[in-house]
Amino acid sequence: MFYLYPQLIAIIVVALFTSQSIAQEKLKVNYKHLTYLPKNYHTDTSTHPLVIYLHGGSQKGDDLEKLKIYGLPYLVDQGKEFDFVMVAPQCPEGRYWSTENWFDSL
Repeated sequence: MFYLYPQLIAIIVVALFTSQSIAQEKLKVNYKHLTYLPKNYHTDTSTHPLVIYLHGGSQKGDDLEKLKIYGLPYLVDQGKEFDFVMVAPQCPEGRYWSTENWFDSL
């Protein structure tokens, strides 16, 4: 039983280094996005939290109107007001949130 430990440790070390190199190799991208600002954002001096709305797979593409089908973008489109800033990027077809560095450019 103890003879398995060195092999297990080697597998864990390789997995850790592989996952770190994959994370560092993410492409920087610039996604199209919707932005919502509170009603008095430009005149109000208080701070507002930022909400980043990440949609599901059915809203991928290059048509920002698809983001308004449900969720926060839907509510904003219907006139609902919030006391936070919302940014809703749109992931292009064939891409995934987890494989690209969309957050830095946003």
